[in-house]
Amino acid sequence: MFSKDKKFKYFRKFVENINSYNYGKVIAISEHIFSQYQKEGLKKDNIEVFPDGISNTFFKLDSLKKDYIGRLFKDRSIYKKR
Repeated sequence: MFSKDKKFKYFRKFVENINSYNYGKVIAISEHIFSQYQKEGLKKDNIEVFPDGISNTFFKLDSLKKDYIGRLFKDRSIYKKR
């Protein structure tokens, strides 16, 4: 949650590092959180919005990749679950 992030002791330094080095992105779980991070100085190119923290592109995998991930988690029905 953003309010907890903002209270973090090193939050300002974290924002500065992400902005200056471009080596990572912050995941915002809503457009509101996205805008809050921007207000705190985080560049919009360094923020990804994934509702509920989940990337839709990750779950659009072909069957071979789904099978591999299913074996990795020892549950081949993982993509059939809600």
